[in-house]
Amino acid sequence: MYLASVHAAQMMAEAEVDTATAELYGSLYEKGRMAGEKACFNGDYYTEINSNTGASYGNGSEIDMLLGQWWSTQLGLGDIYDSAHRDKAAGELFTNNYRDNLLGDAPHSGYNYSHQFRQYILETDGGLQMIAWPHDDQPSNTPLYYDELMSGFDARHDHLRARLEAIRPPVLLQHR
Repeated sequence: MYLASVHAAQMMAEAEVDTATAELYGSLYEKGRMAGEKACFNGDYYTEINSNTGASYGNGSEIDMLLGQWWSTQLGLGDIYDSAHRDKAAGELFTNNYRDNLLGDAPHSGYNYSHQFRQYILETDGGLQMIAWPHDDQPSNTPLYYDELMSGFDARHDHLRARLEAIRPPVLLQHR
């Protein structure tokens, strides 16, 4: 979201013919794009840099990893991320985070227990888990609600699908 906002500020400065401000924001945007790709794309999807302070999802696959790209697309500002990386990350989101149910007995099941804090769906419902660790490297300081599924996270995949269709062609979004 930060990079989409910085790019929007650049475009507004250009519209106002404020060259110095546009160049400043343009420089911040380009540096942020390059640094973000290098630091956050792990070869499969976008992660965060774990500062080991507060809650962190580290190398987890988080459902909002492409939210800034979606916003940039909605604003007509184009791609933030490398298109091949972005497409790979969008596909991995379904592969890594989709759960058929929460019972623990299906191929894409989330876990073998009922979520202990807040449960927004039935154990027999499916959806996207907030954060998943496909490389089994979950940090010890994860957010409290990392394993939640809510119908609103994917709304039968329509909401997320709409986000991702704005980023990549619908044919690539078929569940694997």
